[in-house]
Amino acid sequence: MLAPQFTTRRMLLLIALCSVFFLVLSMAVGEQVWAVALSIGVGATALTFLAFAVFFQISFVLAKLVGLFAGGKKTVSPFAKDTAPPTHVPSSNPIE
Repeated sequence: MLAPQFTTRRMLLLIALCSVFFLVLSMAVGEQVWAVALSIGVGATALTFLAFAVFFQISFVLAKLVGLFAGGKKTVSPFAKDTAPPTHVPSSNPIE
């Protein structure tokens, strides 16, 4: 469940951080140089993360498509055997 992970304290902290960011953004509209620079930096960081996410999705979809068209070729462990591993190892000193 997603809802119990967010406490009231965390939500208030998130709201406070967003309000500070939007205060700086309003100062950037008022042509404060430092606020413009900070807004550009935060926007560029958000855009970079968005680009990473998009490129990851593209590469993920391409890898899935290549895997579908590659046929039945699957990688196999060199340590794998044809039989299943033993599930019960008999003890050398059984208790009777």
